[in-house]
Amino acid sequence: MRQRLLSASPGSQILIGALLFLLPLLAWPWAARDRATGWQASGLREHRVVHLQAEGSEGLSLIYAEAGSGLWRTVDGGVSWIRIDGGWPRDGMGRSRLAVWRAAPAQGRVLYVLASWGESAAIYRSLDGGSTWQRGVLLPIVAEHLAISPLNPDHVYIAEGRRYWASVDGGVTWHELSPPGDGEVVGIAVGWDAYHTLYAVTAESALWLSENGGLSWTQGIRAPGRALRIVAPAADGRTVYLVGKGGFYRSEDKGHHWRSLPLPFGREITVLAVDRLVPQVVYAVIDDGRLIQSMDGGERWEMLARGPGGTRILALSVSGVDRTRLYAGTETGVWERPVSPPQPTPTPSPTPTPTYTPTPTVTPTPTPTPTPTLTPTPTYTPTPLPTPTPLPTPTPTAAVSEAPAAQEPIQPPPPPESSSKDEDDEGRAERQRRPNPTPAPASPTPLPTPKPR
Repeated sequence: MRQRLLSASPGSQILIGALLFLLPLLAWPWAARDRATGWQASGLREHRVVHLQAEGSEGLSLIYAEAGSGLWRTVDGGVSWIRIDGGWPRDGMGRSRLAVWRAAPAQGRVLYVLASWGESAAIYRSLDGGSTWQRGVLLPIVAEHLAISPLNPDHVYIAEGRRYWASVDGGVTWHELSPPGDGEVVGIAVGWDAYHTLYAVTAESALWLSENGGLSWTQGIRAPGRALRIVAPAADGRTVYLVGKGGFYRSEDKGHHWRSLPLPFGREITVLAVDRLVPQVVYAVIDDGRLIQSMDGGERWEMLARGPGGTRILALSVSGVDRTRLYAGTETGVWERPVSPPQPTPTPSPTPTPTYTPTPTVTPTPTPTPTPTLTPTPTYTPTPLPTPTPLPTPTPTAAVSEAPAAQEPIQPPPPPESSSKDEDDEGRAERQRRPNPTPAPASPTPLPTPKPR
């Protein structure tokens, strides 16, 4: 072959050299895009990305990726990446002692990092997306689990073994919590509800939850032999997903009650991501490397694609700004692909119940109350006594008889005695008003008859 190239004409040699020079450039679009699966490379191709988060803050897309024992950030969709782990403690080979990190959900500029420092760990916080860092206190454990409240990034939790620590002031001060159950911690997460519900998965295949910041715990589910390992609260504050070996579960009451779901295609789930607006939209990677999705909370699944370039997917995150972009951390850097989630159904506003408006009643005009007339006091009208009938005048006879005694005038009977002074006065007045009776005329005394001679 070499002899043939040497024996070729100068023009042919120039053409062959140009093709060899341009071949990598012509192949680059195919290397950066896997047309068969829809994946597109988004940087860090030379690194193994074990964890990433695609968050948003005030409309800015922030993607963080842990790769090569360092922490990286891009704000242009993966076109350029910068390393943001400066100022952390490093080992003898200059590598940062990164133990665990997380970005605050929905507030992507806030990050927390736990860096090992001998037998202790130093907590670092950034409020500007990793451009600057504030070092907090040294903690007596080197934790591998860290969770931030989505509703308040000042609430931070770390855990390792059977030890749990919490801070409610952005990492300035910390207090230790009582551990749930008997097993060592496998994973922790914080819900989107107002209670900042804290979830802890333990090695005894149990999930515990606390609604008071870890002061007390309630067992949500126990699945012996399932090796629970992933807990993913949805943004509605009620739906929670749980993944274990040979098991997939969903709760719709913040983890108090659970429903066992069939394994997708009969395969184990290795990576899980939940849509921010529609909690029924779930993306997962199964153990054969395929990316799958469910639109009904894990009841039914459909395949989306295989891993980009045949590589294994190690982490998934839905964009916090554009729900139609799904990012994956792989053994060959960061990749992204479009997805088509349904739009959330708007919650109908309650129709106000019409209130009863009473019909105004006519207020009657008050009629004037007539002034009562003075009723005269009735006067007592005395009943007149009967006029006595006069006696007949006797006819004079010739015989002279003795003159009868003059008849006494008839006097009215005396009034009854009053029982009281009022009655006596009234009787006296009555007698004064009564007319005196007319006396009967006296009969003339006849002249004596002369004796006969």
